[in-house]
Amino acid sequence: MVSQPSTPKPSTTPRAESPLATEPKRPTLPFPSVKTDYDSPWKDILEIYFQSALELCFPQIARHINWSKGVQLLSKEFQKIVRRSELGVPLQGDY
Repeated sequence: MVSQPSTPKPSTTPRAESPLATEPKRPTLPFPSVKTDYDSPWKDILEIYFQSALELCFPQIARHINWSKGVQLLSKEFQKIVRRSELGVPLQGDY
């Protein structure tokens, strides 16, 4: 005679709440006043590998750039333009 698998009996112990149902606890930083800089490493990488990044992400544009002249990144200048724009200061040529 073949025995049938027994069905498990319902547990009488209370079930713990699913860990997904509760919001996970976020780790606290030892020094909450210290800001973590996640942006600068990416900017440094893009600055070093700018040509390769452009060739990878925008190959049609990269083909039209004369790389023998070198590259001057203008991130600081762009930040000044954005800051002036936010303040409502007109740029040269804005009338």
